[in-house]
Amino acid sequence: MLKQNTTRNLMVLMTDSSDHITGKTGATLTITLSKNGAAFASISPTVTERGDGWYSIALTTGNTDTLGDFVLHITASGADPTDVREEVVAAIESVNVSKMNNATVYGDGTSGDLWRGTP
Repeated sequence: MLKQNTTRNLMVLMTDSSDHITGKTGATLTITLSKNGAAFASISPTVTERGDGWYSIALTTGNTDTLGDFVLHITASGADPTDVREEVVAAIESVNVSKMNNATVYGDGTSGDLWRGTP
């Protein structure tokens, strides 16, 4: 989920079209965006290569300004195309896991912690 009108970095993996497995490095990404089912349009966010075929796409508030489906179609020379679907929502509610079902959290409250509660 993406919060409406919020900047966000989104990671995508580009794979080499020669074997469809190996991460494609050194690629120049071409990115189009469809907002809430509208036609795809080109966008030019800042793209940073992170290694092993992974790229960080810096989404702007202009990219996330429309509620509903958010679909990126990403291409690069010598790479398989990549599609990403998210949902833009007005607000993202947080849940206090330690309070859910009288649960006890074992850890620091981050994802991956073990917890026990009553069903």
